[in-house]
Amino acid sequence: MPPCLPGELTDKIISLVPNGSEHSDHNTLLNCALVCQEWLPASRMALLHYIRLDSKAAYDSFVQHVLRSERIAHCLDSTHVLWIHEPPGVVESGNRGLPWSQRFIHDFAGHFLNLQKLSVWNVDWCALPPHPSIHIAISRFASLQQLDLHSCRLPSWHTVRRLLAALSPSLRSLIMWDVTCPASPHDPPALIYPTASAPSLTAFDFKCHWGDGDCFIPLLRWLSHTTTRHSLRHLIFVRPDDRLSSGYMAFLMAMAPVLTNLDVGLSVTSLCDVPFSELRSLQVLELGLTWSKASYWNDLSRLLPEIPSQLHAVAFSMFIARGELDKEADELLSETPIENHEMELLDDVLQGDNFQNLGRVEFRLFDRGYSDTTQCAEVEACVLEMVKRKLPHLVSRGILKIRSI
Repeated sequence: MPPCLPGELTDKIISLVPNGSEHSDHNTLLNCALVCQEWLPASRMALLHYIRLDSKAAYDSFVQHVLRSERIAHCLDSTHVLWIHEPPGVVESGNRGLPWSQRFIHDFAGHFLNLQKLSVWNVDWCALPPHPSIHIAISRFASLQQLDLHSCRLPSWHTVRRLLAALSPSLRSLIMWDVTCPASPHDPPALIYPTASAPSLTAFDFKCHWGDGDCFIPLLRWLSHTTTRHSLRHLIFVRPDDRLSSGYMAFLMAMAPVLTNLDVGLSVTSLCDVPFSELRSLQVLELGLTWSKASYWNDLSRLLPEIPSQLHAVAFSMFIARGELDKEADELLSETPIENHEMELLDDVLQGDNFQNLGRVEFRLFDRGYSDTTQCAEVEACVLEMVKRKLPHLVSRGILKIRSI
């Protein structure tokens, strides 16, 4: 008789097969489920840990064969991540056969008892408005900790406000990337809406394209008067417009004192609007230097000393222009922020009192065409030589890191 592995061991091995990210090994889990009856429960639980639905066919199949199955539906207790991806442009094309992304909240309400993360992409709730009871339905996702909205169109900022209020007992993280809604110039002031039921967010990631307008300023104003004002620790804020409006500045000012991690991607002009002097709890600062070239280092050398807290890590992110590898080392990246002639001003700044506890200073080089590992290594080496010349004191501390992303 061939040797038989204990069930506890095979269950543990199956649980270690990656599922839930870009490195998922979905096929291996499917094969495990087909090996024998003993492997099926653990394989099924692992497969349902992360669910990704990106077409009407996938959605309908899931509803029919999983959600309505008495044998399988109970396994949805193992689902921690649900990813809903509406293919872009479907509504505009006139295909009315794909309302699934509008109804998934009602269909799934009450089925995912341990769901921790819900990620929604490209849903157009302006063209196909959600049912008015959507906030009641989503409140049945009682364990949800993170809500991600990517490239979605919403009827108004109130849609987000109602969703947040419904999820307030458990929600801790909100991501809004390129989310839009119509402006509401005649909307009542945001502060008339109740804040007692709002969530206590600890992380907020807000990114938008240039020119998207200020449609979510009422939401930010509302959030800044909720308990999030005291609980928020991690903020990512990317707004490439030339100047921050007063609404965005007021939000940053309200949140600044409690932040421990701040990641901003702003124009040089907008960067000067960040209340650095109010960042009393800050430990990690990440700056996206992608929309200007000439005056970043001069401005940063003036702004960074205003931070009153002891920083543990600082990161500078920037794009590298393609085609510069043919130049000499001294000319490399001469058109990008990292080659700015005032970069050396940063060396003395990083020796200041609020930078004595630095454990890491990182230059992140965003790839604009370098897919070859050798090219990336050459770029990193050239940038390292440049930084050695510009920031000798920083280099001598042994905390510098340069990497391509």
